[in-house]
Amino acid sequence: MSISITAIVSLSMSSEGIKNHLLERSYDEYGEYSAVLYEKPNDDINYTTYGLLDVMVDDNTGLKATIGWMDSDMYEIGRLNLKEGNIPKEKNDIVVEEFYLSNVDPSWEIGQTKTFQIHGEEYPLTLTGVLENYSYRWSGPADLSKGVNDFPNIILSNNLGIEASKEFYPIILDGSVRKVKKQTIDLITDNSFGFSNSNLLDYGLMDYGTISFITTVFQIIILCLTAFCLILSFTYYKASFNQQIGVYKALGFPGKSIVKLEITQIGILFAISMLVSIPLIYITTGIIVRNTYGLASYDISWNLILGLVIWLTVLFSVFLTIMIQRIKVMLNYSALSLLKGSFLHENQSRTLYHSNFYINYLIRQVAIFPKQILLNTLVIALCIISLFYALFLEKESAGIWDVTHDYYISHAGYSHEYKNDQLVLLTELIPFNYEKVNQLEKNNHIESIYKEPFMLDVALLFPEQGMSTDLHELIKSSHEEDSGKITADRNYSTGNYIPWNELNYVWVTAEEYNHIAQKFNFELRQSNHQEGLMIFLPQNSTVNEKDFHYVDSIMLSKIIKDNNGKYEQKEWEYKLDAIINKTDELFFDKVSQTTIVMVGNHTINSGISGGYKSLSIKLDDSSTTEDIKIMNKEVLDIVAPVPNVLYQDLNAFRIEDTNIARYVGFMGMLNFLIVSILVFFSIFLMIYGKFLVNKERWAIFLANGMSKKKMNLLLSSEVFIYYLAGSIISIIFFIFIIGISDTQLPISYYLSDLFTGIVSIFILIIVMSLLMFLKIESKSILSLIRLEE
Repeated sequence: MSISITAIVSLSMSSEGIKNHLLERSYDEYGEYSAVLYEKPNDDINYTTYGLLDVMVDDNTGLKATIGWMDSDMYEIGRLNLKEGNIPKEKNDIVVEEFYLSNVDPSWEIGQTKTFQIHGEEYPLTLTGVLENYSYRWSGPADLSKGVNDFPNIILSNNLGIEASKEFYPIILDGSVRKVKKQTIDLITDNSFGFSNSNLLDYGLMDYGTISFITTVFQIIILCLTAFCLILSFTYYKASFNQQIGVYKALGFPGKSIVKLEITQIGILFAISMLVSIPLIYITTGIIVRNTYGLASYDISWNLILGLVIWLTVLFSVFLTIMIQRIKVMLNYSALSLLKGSFLHENQSRTLYHSNFYINYLIRQVAIFPKQILLNTLVIALCIISLFYALFLEKESAGIWDVTHDYYISHAGYSHEYKNDQLVLLTELIPFNYEKVNQLEKNNHIESIYKEPFMLDVALLFPEQGMSTDLHELIKSSHEEDSGKITADRNYSTGNYIPWNELNYVWVTAEEYNHIAQKFNFELRQSNHQEGLMIFLPQNSTVNEKDFHYVDSIMLSKIIKDNNGKYEQKEWEYKLDAIINKTDELFFDKVSQTTIVMVGNHTINSGISGGYKSLSIKLDDSSTTEDIKIMNKEVLDIVAPVPNVLYQDLNAFRIEDTNIARYVGFMGMLNFLIVSILVFFSIFLMIYGKFLVNKERWAIFLANGMSKKKMNLLLSSEVFIYYLAGSIISIIFFIFIIGISDTQLPISYYLSDLFTGIVSIFILIIVMSLLMFLKIESKSILSLIRLEE
């Protein structure tokens, strides 16, 4: 009982502790709110409020900082941390996000007053605190725009009396992650009335519900196998138990009284087992946490208490039901049969015979109780299968990580539409600053940075007249069917031009651009090569250089939609310097799609783009912890002004991503260990119980010259038959699972898990056989035939 109680309660305690830790850590990272509504919710929903007032734009850098206010509850729900100072209390108080403070005025200190212009009016504001950077981590709407529907970076007191241009209502919903997601979708109705905290629900708590499911599955497995093992144990659990019932009947105890007496005994035994389990639960819970997620936090809640009470009640009910069923069976026999134990002897009419005595007796021992054969085989098979399948799921869930970079930074998402066959962004995506990224690349502790230019909404315009059929079909394949038509001013392309979308862009320096021209032996078409571009075609391209001979100049086009719903089309003219399809000789990455090579600095200065869309950073192997801290500060300086950023430390993310896989694997191993112990004791009690029930017969065998070693071998052989049958079933299951699964690793990796289970059970059976021999060795012929008083 203590083993089962320890296992089930430890699983509940560890899973709750791990989930609490995930919850608190995710709240600290992404805020505690479930969603942000644009309209005030009903009073039955827990919510707070913040408002946006204006946008401050830096004249030199163009950096935008949103000015707004927050309720005092918003600081708590958002888990906002002050690096120094206090939140606004007086009406002229102000706190500023750390990054924006250094850009507004690095010399501004707490207690000093500065004048801000908001809605055309000037307000003297006193700095009372500096917030840790938070806004880049928080989820934003698909159509995010600074100062329109983001979060404030410069936060005033809501007592200042300035009317907000827009108020927002972060809400907290209770329930499981799945339930909260559904409620959120119902409330925001496809983002028309708000947006969800997707970073919290999809990233921070991605393992939350899975942990509960996995834990429950393993608890049910342990509960079922515990029941099986109890049935096996009580089938032949010492003749004294049956004689005890016989004594009660002989003394005239009615059946109900016997049942009540045994229930009382079971209750006392269960209570003692719970007390014994307390230190074991503490130790086992710590082992589970240390070997899976590493950290846990415990909060004794009513949900945890209720869950433990339910599981303990179910476990006690299983013990009680099995015991009562056993007693009811005993009560059907006479007191004399119970005292003699004759009802347990085999039915000779069902016995099979063989010419060899030992084989004949083994067949009789096994075949006369087919239900026990099935149950023993099933328990051993499930024990092996549970270990294999848990480790199989661990390896499949973990997958194969072949990522060589250490950090990945990108925008979390965006909203767009198509107009005139061009992609038009509806989200104000702020690129990662070009100069800062290039400066970061010079850091000695960074080996390389893969930089994806922010050219998402840029298309190449090709004149339709003179275009070859192959080029026309290739360009048309990049168009969306639902593209709408608009009228917008155009700088150059007065004729019919076709936009080419979904192109890959690479920015190089002017020197690198010249180097490419020399490498592929072509002349630049104009002296200012910064206004030229090259097109690299993949090897499997359906077009070649001849398809572009009719083109001299190419327009880069971008359609912009403002907050009033008006469209503006901007264009930049570039010379087409070369078409190259010898991609295997390219000095940067091998081209797998049509790639446009341009001088990056000129692209930025022309206003075509403001920087990069994503960054993949690889650190130098010699980097120390202190070097990484310095580098992290530089990276944070790049991502802090960009709302709704996906910022992944891939080394940490790799650990986080495989935590749930490790949890499954460790639960499988723990489950295997616990069940193996239960199987060991239950089968031992069953076999030894059989021996005691038939002890007079074994005494006759000994008297006729059978050695105790052969006696033990005969008893142990029965267990090996169960083991062999269970192993065969587990191997069949292994073949089935591998056959239907698209495995990521060679079969040998999974075979080792299967054979670990098979060999472990074999070792247990050897130990069981040795223990059986020690018990039998102590029995003399006289002790076997002596009747106990």
